[in-house]
Amino acid sequence: MRQERGAQAGRDPSGSPLAGLADRPARTHRLRVVIVDDEPGVAAGLAEFLSAHFEVRAFTDPGRALEFIRANKVELLVTDWHMPTLDGVRLATEAKRLRPGLKILMVTGTPGASALGESHVDLMLTKPVRPRQLTSWCQELLGKELGGACPR
Repeated sequence: MRQERGAQAGRDPSGSPLAGLADRPARTHRLRVVIVDDEPGVAAGLAEFLSAHFEVRAFTDPGRALEFIRANKVELLVTDWHMPTLDGVRLATEAKRLRPGLKILMVTGTPGASALGESHVDLMLTKPVRPRQLTSWCQELLGKELGGACPR
């Protein structure tokens, strides 16, 4: 993954520690995934798993994530729903406006919640999220870009 201007290694632009993920080099031709969760541990955990297969950027601040999406090609946005500054539904709507082909996966700690009709969300899952669920997201949302299969 690339380090953003002004960001310290291992921290997202909002200053939250993300376990050194910013310094991992990206392989060529890897799809770019942006993860947004106001809980640094959740963002780092999702990024840690996905970074084995994708170029991953994790953010705890939705505004910073939008800046990154505006400036960079991103194939998938994985976002929390309930966040204090900008909720996941509004983030998804704005991200789709910036990148119409962007796939969006929303996670929530609210069982039975659904924002699919309210926004541009392609898939919604309930926390806690397991690594196998990430694989199925990959297959469901990025299958075309991966030639129909998800890297394992």
